Amino acid sequence: AIVASTLATNLTVMPLILHMSGMLPLLSLPANIFALPAVPAAMLLGMATSVIGLFGATLAYPFGLLTTALLSWIISIASIFGSPSATLSLPPFPFAW
Repeated sequence: AIVASTLATNLTVMPLILHMSGMLPLLSLPANIFALPAVPAAMLLGMATSVIGLFGATLAYPFGLLTTALLSWIISIASIFGSPSATLSLPPFPFAW
């Protein structure tokens, strides 16, 4: 299910990405597959950290550490798969549906 939804999303937004940037990300599918499982947990833990932080920073600290770990994973995936050598530059084209 993760691969199918990621592939569908990539194919859906690819014309807009190509039109806006002129860059074709060659490794976007594997990058999203590796990063996607961490996203819901990072969002939930980030929200929990924020809410618990209203009652005290000490209480929120463990949640913040977990959130930081998940976000670090997502950032490292983006850094590895998002290097300039992993994109193909294409000439501009008109955006028409």
